[in-house]
Amino acid sequence: MSGTTSGNPEENAPPQEEPAAPETEVTILASRFVTSMPRWKDTLEGNEPLVCFAGRSNVGKSTLLNTLCGRRQLARVSNTPGRTQLINIFHITLRKDGVKRMILFGDLPGYGYAKAPGDVKKKWIPMMASVLRQNPRLKAVLVLLDIRHTPTAQDVDLLELLESNEVPIIPVATKCDQVTRNQFPKHLRQLAEGAGVPHEDIRPFSALKKQGIGELLGDLWELAAEA
Repeated sequence: MSGTTSGNPEENAPPQEEPAAPETEVTILASRFVTSMPRWKDTLEGNEPLVCFAGRSNVGKSTLLNTLCGRRQLARVSNTPGRTQLINIFHITLRKDGVKRMILFGDLPGYGYAKAPGDVKKKWIPMMASVLRQNPRLKAVLVLLDIRHTPTAQDVDLLELLESNEVPIIPVATKCDQVTRNQFPKHLRQLAEGAGVPHEDIRPFSALKKQGIGELLGDLWELAAEA
């Protein structure tokens, strides 16, 4: 009969929304610039662990940082490689399964730019030493390497410097979209051999193809737990 309702309350109840699926992937909930410093000096509030990003000028550090955080201009891309000679610190909030973890990103100045002034080149090693020595916050350094090229002597020097200071290393192969699928295994093998690291330890990354983001965020999630 028109206008009547069933006597079953369950049939008359309004439709219920489906419960949200649990977050199984790590996401960056928030990111903000904190400060710049010529050398590391832990005057920052809190006890968040620090993860640094290092690599040659124009290897794609700013692109990696911006892609991970889902922001275009969190880390500025300079038109002149080698110009930025400060440690830029960012505060990052990670989230997984409703749980939040905090971490600091340290964007280290690029190295290896031939036209950089001599005094700028001389400042790089002391700056790195300030980051590495007696720094309980530092949990790892992501070393960015261009997949298209064999690691340079400066790349190797950086890796050896980190190893001698017992700093965990996460090697990242950038610009992976710029080699063909067939050539990728060869380039990855050459990169691993030149860097002296197992090829399975290298994290392939492409901002264009969004390759490697989930794996890197997973690494950062684990490091953020080491506060």
